[in-house]
Amino acid sequence: MCQVRIEFIYSPTNSNSYRKGQWIQFHPIANVTDGGPVEFLISGSGEDYLDLSQTQLYVKAKILKNDGKVLTDDDKIGPVNLFLHSLFSQVDISLNGRNVSSSNNTYPYRAILETILNHGYDSKTSQLSSEIYYKDTAGRMNIYDDDKEPNEGFNKRASLFKKVQLLT
Repeated sequence: MCQVRIEFIYSPTNSNSYRKGQWIQFHPIANVTDGGPVEFLISGSGEDYLDLSQTQLYVKAKILKNDGKVLTDDDKIGPVNLFLHSLFSQVDISLNGRNVSSSNNTYPYRAILETILNHGYDSKTSQLSSEIYYKDTAGRMNIYDDDKEPNEGFNKRASLFKKVQLLT
């Protein structure tokens, strides 16, 4: 007796490669004002592929006192985890005029929850430091002073902002 095996489903392997790549700067379509939306219009073309996972947002920020004066050496400041995410309350993405992101004004909360739930210890202690994520010491939230039980994460974030005039 002869046994025959037939494969009905055949999936050829795909080999993808880049022919060329380029970084393009896009600027907001209107002046950035306090509390106003920051909008970018990125028109696509049929020939180019936009890799959203490689998109970068460059922000310059200045931290001032409430009265508008610059910080001094005695000022004790420290940002929250994921500082850049905390600057925006809502992030929406539209493709071809259709909204593809479900967003409301809780974007910073979503960002921190996704970070806590989706990343392990190794990434939280290494690559997420580039997003200014340093885990707070439990029970010591927003404690700046170096006492016997300091908030190590908050103190680390605060040291990054000490005497900084302009953040980039």
